[in-house]
Amino acid sequence: MTIREFAVPTDRELIDQLGITFDDEGPGRYGIVRAFDLTANNGDVMKISYDIPGGSFRYRWSQGGQLISDSFREGAVLLKAYFVGEDIAISVTFDTDGLRGSLEITVGDAIKVRDEMFFS
Repeated sequence: MTIREFAVPTDRELIDQLGITFDDEGPGRYGIVRAFDLTANNGDVMKISYDIPGGSFRYRWSQGGQLISDSFREGAVLLKAYFVGEDIAISVTFDTDGLRGSLEITVGDAIKVRDEMFFS
């Protein structure tokens, strides 16, 4: 697999833009895994974590303390964070030798996940 750079906002940019607090997940494969939680108005929790040197991204969606979805993906090349109205959106682009895709997570009144993957 070809190694590609994983471009992400700096911690300070994410803190200033979204008002998040990072968790300390400990050492990742080649560095520190960055992690933070986003809570929807309905109480659902989305835990986001990513390893910049390793190019990996993971989300864990919980509802009432029960895990709803847990997804891990390698080959991340771009992470963006922004607002859609009052909702927080996290967008991740993936590109490997055989697959390309994107993942968009929106957290507001509820959590929404849109995942696309294509053979390249």
